[in-house]
Amino acid sequence: VAPALEEFAKRLSAMERAQADAAKSAAATARDSGAVAGMLARDLAAARVDARDGFASVRDELKATAESSKGEMKKEMTMLWELVEAVEKDAADLREPMATLAEEIRDAVEGVVRENISTSALVDGDDPAAASRRDET
Repeated sequence: VAPALEEFAKRLSAMERAQADAAKSAAATARDSGAVAGMLARDLAAARVDARDGFASVRDELKATAESSKGEMKKEMTMLWELVEAVEKDAADLREPMATLAEEIRDAVEGVVRENISTSALVDGDDPAAASRRDET
């Protein structure tokens, strides 16, 4: 019985050593896994920060572009408004001279027409006043 107990004790000791080695190995693996998980968590956190910074950068760039475009649009609209006002003023300044010129042209044309009527009446031997009255009717 003693040799069997010795054999059992040896096997039990070997099994305990194997369990201790397995526990040490499991602890080392857990430490390594924890370290890897920690590195992955840090990398993930850094990636999130980078993504957040990237989005903020794009948002800021879009905002700056919109503000710049808004300023340029205001300048263009102001210049266009001033141009329209200048054209309207020039058109208003030309109304009276154009009306005067139109009246002068009308008077000149009427004078030429009367003169032609008088000349043709004299050539035909008619009374210029009678020819003028005929043309008016």
